[in-house]
Amino acid sequence: MLGYTVEEVHEKIKKELLDHYFKEEANIFATVKLAGIRYTTLREIGSGSQVIYKETVTIMEAVAGGITEYGDMTNVKNIRQYPGGGEKIHSIDLTSMSATKSPYYYIQANGLILVNPLPQKPWGIGTTGIENFRTLVSVITVFTSIILIGNRF
Repeated sequence: MLGYTVEEVHEKIKKELLDHYFKEEANIFATVKLAGIRYTTLREIGSGSQVIYKETVTIMEAVAGGITEYGDMTNVKNIRQYPGGGEKIHSIDLTSMSATKSPYYYIQANGLILVNPLPQKPWGIGTTGIENFRTLVSVITVFTSIILIGNRF
């Protein structure tokens, strides 16, 4: 029953049982539990489907420890499927404290979490300021060496 809360499903099942199978005096007891939230991750968080056996799962729990050093945590995509076959892409900044107040902070069943790479990854220059500095020094050293060797001949 897509789109219903656990309580709503419980009430629907209980009503259906009383309407078609039992009398009110039967005093039936029904238990409804969520089977787990399945979601998929792609790109700089690894690829694959996971299941978390909880009723509510935050995006932080879903990505815990999985985002690589090249992952852009300021623009994480939470792609949700909606009844009727539609899906929408929602962005969330996981580095901001206001992320916990976002309506997209909680993931939904069959959702997709997409973490794009930082711009530094394709360039291969590093993820931190120190790595960028090392790359710059290395490039300057190579050019200086080429110029000095070229002037000797």
